[in-house]
Amino acid sequence: MLISEILFNPKEGGVDFVEIYNNSNLPINIQGFTLGNRVVTHDFYLLQPQQYLALTTNKRVLLQQYPNAFADNILEVAALPPYPNQQGIVTLFDNKNQLIDSIYYNANMHGELMQNVKGISLERRSFQDIKFYSASTLAGGATPGYQNSTATLNIPQNRIYLASKTMSPDGDGFEDELQLLYELVEPNYLITAEIYNDKGILVKRLAHLHHAGTHGQLQWDGKDKYGNHCKQGHYICSVQIFNTDGKAQQFKQPFVLINSLTRH
Repeated sequence: MLISEILFNPKEGGVDFVEIYNNSNLPINIQGFTLGNRVVTHDFYLLQPQQYLALTTNKRVLLQQYPNAFADNILEVAALPPYPNQQGIVTLFDNKNQLIDSIYYNANMHGELMQNVKGISLERRSFQDIKFYSASTLAGGATPGYQNSTATLNIPQNRIYLASKTMSPDGDGFEDELQLLYELVEPNYLITAEIYNDKGILVKRLAHLHHAGTHGQLQWDGKDKYGNHCKQGHYICSVQIFNTDGKAQQFKQPFVLINSLTRH
């Protein structure tokens, strides 16, 4: 059992959470387990193998502030230990008061390029080490109840690609949105993604200097920055990534927009 994610500096009106992970092949009953000196649950509760579980004092608020949170993997608890915004320690004990895992955290563990860390969690990148990174802002700034956005992918190089080279935003349920997917070797990249028409004119900015994590996706609904449907034709999806180590890459992916609802 390992500590997977920590939110210690929540949004306004928000709550802290600690996510734990069953890093074994057997279910584990967490009845009587404690975070610090606070009991997680007095009831029988099986955490399944490879299951994430976010522990918080207000599940409803967490779901409101993080719409991508997985509700089934969030457990509301009576109380959490106080987790100061600048630094602290998270400890997890079993029902025999034996220490299972502990993580010291501080605000400086957030990425150097993170301008505002309020509401951004720290995620464990791998269950083979104890390195924590800022959660992807494209994933909402935290991933309570599901796989960390900074998880190690074990890939040889960065991949950024389109799910399809065509899109048809006509409301028929097939390729109504352009799907841009990315998989990155390291979790410390910032990402900017833009759509250009065949004349090189910027049509829509999908993301601007967002903390990317190691994987995620972006969608384009075929509308320009004013909310108007774009006309049929050829377009370019342009993506730039860079990090504090000086690594930078640019990707350009052409695609075709067909069956547009525009009248032009």
